[in-house]
Amino acid sequence: GARGVTAQVAGDTVTAASVQESPVELVPPPAVSPGGAFLRSVLVPGWGQAANGAYNRAGFYLVAQSGTVWMISQIRHRLGYARGVQDLRREDAEASLRAQGVTNPDSLRFLVEEDEAVQDAQSLIDARQQQFEDWLALGIFMVLLSGVDAFVTAHLSGFPEPVELQADVLGSGAVELGISIPVGGGRRR
Repeated sequence: GARGVTAQVAGDTVTAASVQESPVELVPPPAVSPGGAFLRSVLVPGWGQAANGAYNRAGFYLVAQSGTVWMISQIRHRLGYARGVQDLRREDAEASLRAQGVTNPDSLRFLVEEDEAVQDAQSLIDARQQQFEDWLALGIFMVLLSGVDAFVTAHLSGFPEPVELQADVLGSGAVELGISIPVGGGRRR
């Protein structure tokens, strides 16, 4: 409706005949604040996305980060196994050298490390260590990516729904097409 407004400035009176009231459509706040969404996704994969209704993204990050953690644990186990193999090969090389009459501790240590089987085991350890570091870096990247995605998802949660196309088949076999384009304020819940 309309209402009159009166204002007085330095002894003068100003009156507006009418002011049109227009409804103000408020954008609902996100389910979780952007900072809260970031923190949730850093703590639990996909939690920040799920809290803002992005369930497919939440599922993606849960599966991706769970797989990364599983691979890190597998590589860590394989790295421990490779170290055990190297220890056994060192013991075998040292026993073989002692049987050949080598007793000087410095010579034993040097010759054991130069043994081909020990060096092969060291190469395997180096490869497993590199794999572990690569998967760990990927895991850290995925945690940060998930947090940033949740942050952005929370910021974008108040935007309107995208354009939609609807198709209905009528009884006569004709097809009716309709386009829904949001205009104006934010998403209504």
